[in-house]
Amino acid sequence: MCWLTLFFLVQQVLVYFFDKTLLVWLYENLQPGVTVATVPWSTTFSMAVWWGWKWRFGNVFGENCPCRDRVQFVMELAAEVWGANQLLGAKGSERPREVRHIGWKVPAAGWFKLNTDGASHGNLGPATAGGVIRDGDGRWMGSFALNIGRCTAPLAELLGVYYGLVVAWEKKVSHLELKVDSELVVGFLKRGINPAHPLSFMV
Repeated sequence: MCWLTLFFLVQQVLVYFFDKTLLVWLYENLQPGVTVATVPWSTTFSMAVWWGWKWRFGNVFGENCPCRDRVQFVMELAAEVWGANQLLGAKGSERPREVRHIGWKVPAAGWFKLNTDGASHGNLGPATAGGVIRDGDGRWMGSFALNIGRCTAPLAELLGVYYGLVVAWEKKVSHLELKVDSELVVGFLKRGINPAHPLSFMV
């Protein structure tokens, strides 16, 4: 009797799920009001659809990075996106304009500075990275330029950091200050990264 009841429940769910048009299905899942694990379901659903499509695309073309737990990854990413949205405040509010003067800053005495950068044309596309090491007087100590191939922008940034550190190691530079222009990568390096994240192997 228990199995029979379960069969009818599953049958009803499948009919309800597959009986809808794609437009209705998307519309209902993107509606506000439903919260799962403190995150609006519409946010989690959007992240799941986007990453599901990317992973499917990666499977077809053999470009997927290792990911230990994709469900956990999507849940954590949705929480991160929702948290960032909350910090930005109400939709449509204007943020004050901030002017930053950008220039190379001298490292402390006896230290060297490594500046790296990575970029991807499209967030899965042709990518490059480069970097330069200079001493406290601004003198060149080493550099590199790297044609990576196809990858995401964060992975390109991380590869830039990795190869910059390799160059520093080969030059026997032990007192090194690292400058990266990606807040995401800086966060990974300072606070660590979840082992389930696709970039954890590089961090």
